[in-house]
Amino acid sequence: FPSHDMFYRDSLLLRVPQVGGHLYQWSNGSSVIPGATGSEWMVYQSGVYSVLVTNEFGCQSLSPSETITTQNCNALSGILTYDNTNNTALRNSKVYLTLQNGALVDSSSTNNAGQFAVAGYSNGLYQMRATSSINWGGVNATDALGVVRHYTNIIPITGLRLKAADVNGSNSVNNSDALLITRRYSNLLSSFSVGNWVSENIAIQANGFPITQNIKAICYGDINGTYNPSLARLAPKIGFFYRDWE
Repeated sequence: FPSHDMFYRDSLLLRVPQVGGHLYQWSNGSSVIPGATGSEWMVYQSGVYSVLVTNEFGCQSLSPSETITTQNCNALSGILTYDNTNNTALRNSKVYLTLQNGALVDSSSTNNAGQFAVAGYSNGLYQMRATSSINWGGVNATDALGVVRHYTNIIPITGLRLKAADVNGSNSVNNSDALLITRRYSNLLSSFSVGNWVSENIAIQANGFPITQNIKAICYGDINGTYNPSLARLAPKIGFFYRDWE
């Protein structure tokens, strides 16, 4: 057999001449394939395939190996949105694909519709996260009160908004977070130690085919998701200009 390439989810039919009274057993490498006892076998994954043919006298003949390779078509695309009622698209933001240890594999900037795309990475398990350069906002006294209600077990916060409530990065939500939120919206605090944005952290299993996966992000402290980032400006980029005076 020659070698062949095929795309993920495609199939390839392997066949040897069928002779009456002959027995067939297909293998992938050194492993016998259960139930693969005909003169042909449909292949759906990479491997090194061969067939052992036994005639009516018990004589056996092993075919040459057939190497099947699945082409890498890994690609990840989707839309980054804000975790509010309208799922507002986040423009000019970044989506990151990382290894499990956090090492960066690839990244993509979103367009005005919040769309992103990365491609060409190897098979394996990855994590996807996002951040934005849009100005922080949407936080007020209602959010601080919501944190108080959460840690007093009145109204629990869940999901991504629970992560957004942990503004001091302590992995717990309590009155310290409520105080920091109050100080920031009162302009007594210029930033949170955790930054301005938090996103979902989504596991991505790459198996050689395109994946569509949307992702959400939110501003730290905006636990009720009231911010509308489409009305906000992008965070300014500071440049320095020099002029020689004579």
